[in-house]
Amino acid sequence: MGRASREKKTREEFPHSKSAAPAPRPQPRVTLAGTAPPAWLNAVAIASLAVLTWVIYYPSLTGEFVFDDHNSIQQSLLVREIWPLTRFVTYSNRPLVDFTYALNYAQGEYDTWWFHATNVAIHIGTAAVLYLLALRTLRLPAFAQRYAPWSQPIAWAAAAIFACHPLATETVAYVASRSEGLAGFFYLLTILMYAIAVSSERAPIRNAARVAVLAGTLLAVASKEIAATIPLALVLYDYIFIAEGDLRSLRSRAAAMAPAFVPLVLAAAYVAFRVFLSDRHFTPYGQSAGFEFEQFTPLQYASTQVGVLTHYLRMLVVPTGLTMDYDLALQRSPFAIAVLLPLAVLGALAFAAIRLRTTYPFFSFAVLFFFIVLAPTSSVMPLADLAVERRMYIPLAGFALLAAIAVWDLSKAIMGNRALVLLAIVTIAAIGTGSAMTRARAVQWGDHLLLYEDAVRKSPGSPRVRLNLGVIHLNAGRYEEAHDVLFEAKRLYDEGKSIHAFERIGAFIYYNLGAIQFIREEYDDALTYMTKAIEIGGQYVALRPRAYAVVAEVYKIKGDPAAAESAFQEALKYTRDHPEWLLPLAEAQLLQGKIDDARETLFKLKNTAPEWQESEQFKALLEQLRQQNRDRQLSK
Repeated sequence: MGRASREKKTREEFPHSKSAAPAPRPQPRVTLAGTAPPAWLNAVAIASLAVLTWVIYYPSLTGEFVFDDHNSIQQSLLVREIWPLTRFVTYSNRPLVDFTYALNYAQGEYDTWWFHATNVAIHIGTAAVLYLLALRTLRLPAFAQRYAPWSQPIAWAAAAIFACHPLATETVAYVASRSEGLAGFFYLLTILMYAIAVSSERAPIRNAARVAVLAGTLLAVASKEIAATIPLALVLYDYIFIAEGDLRSLRSRAAAMAPAFVPLVLAAAYVAFRVFLSDRHFTPYGQSAGFEFEQFTPLQYASTQVGVLTHYLRMLVVPTGLTMDYDLALQRSPFAIAVLLPLAVLGALAFAAIRLRTTYPFFSFAVLFFFIVLAPTSSVMPLADLAVERRMYIPLAGFALLAAIAVWDLSKAIMGNRALVLLAIVTIAAIGTGSAMTRARAVQWGDHLLLYEDAVRKSPGSPRVRLNLGVIHLNAGRYEEAHDVLFEAKRLYDEGKSIHAFERIGAFIYYNLGAIQFIREEYDDALTYMTKAIEIGGQYVALRPRAYAVVAEVYKIKGDPAAAESAFQEALKYTRDHPEWLLPLAEAQLLQGKIDDARETLFKLKNTAPEWQESEQFKALLEQLRQQNRDRQLSK
């Protein structure tokens, strides 16, 4: 056999040997199968999703600010002005979220309707993006024969399931969860733009989509930190749906994926600047997040999150028992049965997702997407909230798509060519059930008393949720109900069994109990509670000045002007010159004969709040000051 014949035989038997011709390089662009639905039909589909979502969440539009809404919006000076835009980048950890709050404030100040309506609009937009993403995904070459002809009804079913699933309620109805909603919108939009960048037939559209990948990632990161996982999500999407497990094919599209990494570099530089070079540092997260969080260790948190992840998966399938405030048990050992059993379940899911990546890719994507998105919040970095529903908002999109695909496959197996009928029946049933449950939750979010009463029923051992319920009663003037609820919260905090029994919660429980006792004119108890609140929570700026102001009023009533002056001075250290505190401070100084100090205090009040000069109290104090000054002159 000659040399040429031997080389030919080698190439035939061993096609990947060195003597073989190199395989053709995979092309970066993917050709979609089938014909895209007309624009008007897509518009109708998206409009129907909008109507469905708006009807479901309409009861939540009247909801008041609750929980972190007060800190994020009502106590934030940042949201009261729109310009200049650089303020948000300079002062905010999530600039895009705070900017949208500022837009809402500009529309109606603290009218909560605008804030809630914006959240609903963001959810509608996210459902629309999921519809378009599913539509394009189902037309990829891997699914051309199986799903492409029926891509629109399947995509609509996925988006509708996402729109009405009860697990999305917290993100939509809780204003402070807008960070999750905005991040989710831009997260899915970035994946959609990537899919367009690698599958569009027109070069200008492909190039524009690449720019959109960069912009989408940047805006998602500006909404919430979890968007740092977008590059991994793009790799997963391509590997599962486009490359079909072929890494060489995936590498050929690296240029389209690269823009998603740029915002992460910029974000890292921004954080470094804020931490090391700027005098405007981030608000300390130690109270609620980070490796310095003292309530539990990273290992304990990670051990607990194993069960939390399975809890999330259970709520996907059976969304019952949902609440705004979960009080789960902390797992202190990684070898506990409550850790090992959920770990086995998650391990089995991960193993199945890897094995089925070519035979049932939508299952693999949903499961692995779930792990990727939750990696920052459900791994080793401790967060004060062990479990919150809003963390499932983005993973819910992957499972909604999986559910629609599973229903279609089942319908096809049972009904054959009439599978569309069964798909419609099952989808309508799922949407009806989900919509009823979600609307019931939206009604609760629309009435903060119902919301917290429901949370107390579902987390009876949590001092935090009772604290919030007690504050609602207190603000409504129901002092007896407030006292009973807060006293029970105090008992739970003192027991220390709940994961929410940390100092910040205890400080506000004692503060509000002190406020009730002050209203009741039980001043000794009020002083005891306020002193305890300052002792265990004095580092919280939102609490310290108010607690000292109440202490000062108690000392004033008890006839101790020196102690009252000292307490008022402490209160004024942590807030701007408060006119309601400057007046009694001047009065306490006058009672001690400190004429010069009182004059300085009244002068400060005149400059900071000139309208107070017309008050009777100011005029009386001014006259008292003049009289004491005359008496001092006469005595000389």
